[in-house]
Amino acid sequence: MRMGQETVHTTDNFVMFGLIIFSTARELARMVGIRKAPISNHFSESISGAAAIRCFNQEDRFLRRSLSVIDDYSRIAFHNSGTME
Repeated sequence: MRMGQETVHTTDNFVMFGLIIFSTARELARMVGIRKAPISNHFSESISGAAAIRCFNQEDRFLRRSLSVIDDYSRIAFHNSGTME
């Protein structure tokens, strides 16, 4: 009888662990999508306004902003990759 109770408790633990992991992985995947949008948005705005950016000598500001949004995306993508392994 003791062996059956341990099996039930172990199964319950695995189920609870699985639910936590899947909900966390789902949330991280959602955050990856949220962090990817500013990269494409900033890139398209930079391409369309390239002449104005150069005209007003704002290349450094746009470069810093590009690196910032890429860093934000990379941080979340790294954690998302870790959950998939």
